This record gives sequence, structure tokens and C-alpha cells, in this order.
Amino acid sequence: MKPTAIYSAIKNKKAITLIELIITIVLISIFILPTAKLFQQAIETLNYCNNSAMTNNLLRMEMSVINNLAYSDPTLSDGYDNTETDYQGYGFSLRRQVSIVADTTNAIKMVLVSVLRPAGNEVIAQAATYVGQNIVFGPASGGGVPSSGGQADYLTVSGGSISGSNLQNITLANTDTSAITITGLIVTFTGQKGIKFQSVIMDSAVRWDGNSASPITVDFTDDGKNDFTLAASTTYSNTATFSFSKNLSTISVIFIMSDGTETTAYNW
Repeated sequence: MKPTAIYSAIKNKKAITLIELIITIVLISIFILPTAKLFQQAIETLNYCNNSAMTNNLLRMEMSVINNLAYSDPTLSDGYDNTETDYQGYGFSLRRQVSIVADTTNAIKMVLVSVLRPAGNEVIAQAATYVGQNIVFGPASGGGVPSSGGQADYLTVSGGSISGSNLQNITLANTDTSAITITGLIVTFTGQKGIKFQSVIMDSAVRWDGNSASPITVDFTDDGKNDFTLAASTTYSNTATFSFSKNLSTISVIFIMSDGTETTAYNW
């Protein structure tokens, strides 16, 4: 039987529709798939950058803790090897390994800190520090006497307690016969996830305010505030308060003086 005109038209229409479908699939493969690949790579790069920043901050926090432990602390004993999962609530595992440095007569220990992925034992960041005791140093270069710590030697810090989102009631004193000046701080802290450092008050004046994650180096005058000058031989009781956006767990503070010297870290 000879095909009718209507049958031929329907048959031709189906053939055209199939060709169009094939062309559409090819176009999608050419344009959409590479775009999706680029988007995937962008997401992976963003995650990598976020993880790198987080792991570096975790290493800094752990180093701050280690550098303020006594040499005889049990967690710094030779052979100590411990892994803490979900460190500080950030989802990463952290491993601390301690060993005596050879030929130091047990006077120096190396502490290796590793940040591990949440699942598995893959190391994604690592740092080492050294702690010691009863170390005998040779004379200073040229046979001179090492210089003093400057103004930092005359600033004493006492008191202070954590209450909710604040570190408060810190007493500052100047034991020098001349005035000394605090110009900034190095602040490292932990607390509820997403916690931010928001302000510091000394002698009833706001010395810095903002909204920064840990760790942070603060320069009072960069924020348009005034440095804190302590009069000679004067104690300022319960004068300093540090405020945060969420509940605070631990905090380490180093005071920076106008002559460029820095105090040791004070921890709460």
C-alpha cells in the first residue's frame, strides 16, 4: 500500500524530533558539563581554604596551651602520644606527641602537634615546638649582658576570671618608677563555635572594639582609641575587661608595650 501524505508527515516529524534531541544532548555536553566541573572545582578550592585557615588557628591555639604548661606537666612527659577527637568542637582531631631531644641531658623536649581529618588518620597540618628547663646558655654575642625586657618587665597582671562571655576583673600594675604604656594585645581564645572578640576596656575606657576571630593582634591606636599609660608605681585594680560574642572557655593574652617589648602569655 502506498503511504498516505499524512503518514509521511508524521514519520518525518518523528525523525526531526529525534535529531533535535541528539543536538540538545550534545550542546548540553559541550557547555553545561564544563561549567559544572568549574563550579565543583570552585567549591573544592573554597573548602580547602576554609580548612587551611581553621587548621592553622587550631595549631596556634594548641601551641599557646603547650607553651604555658610546666615542663613536668603529665601531658609533656617523654613518650606522650594522645589524639583528641573533635578538638575544641571544630570537628578536627588533634594529636600531640612528645619526645626528649637527643644529647640534651633530658633538658629539652620536642612537642609535635598534628591536625587530622575528622575521618581517618590523614595529617593535614603539622607544627613542632620545644620546651625546656635548666638550660645553660653561653655568653651573649660580644661577651655583653643580654638586654632586659624593657617595659614588659614592669607590668604585672593578676586576678581576672571568666564569666559567661567576659574575662573580667583583671588587675594591672606598674612596678617601675617611670610610666609605662600598653599599646596593644595578642589574644588567643576558645569558646562556643563562632565566638568573636568584641572589645577590651582598661581604666574605664574602651581601648579596642571590633568583631574578630582567634587569634588576633590588636593595636589600640589603629582602631582610633588611646593607649593605656600606667603611672609610675601604680596599681589599677579590676581595671581590664575583655568581651566576646559568645561564652568564653579559655583565653591567652600577651600585652604589647610602647617600647616594642611583650609580656609572657597570661592564661585564664
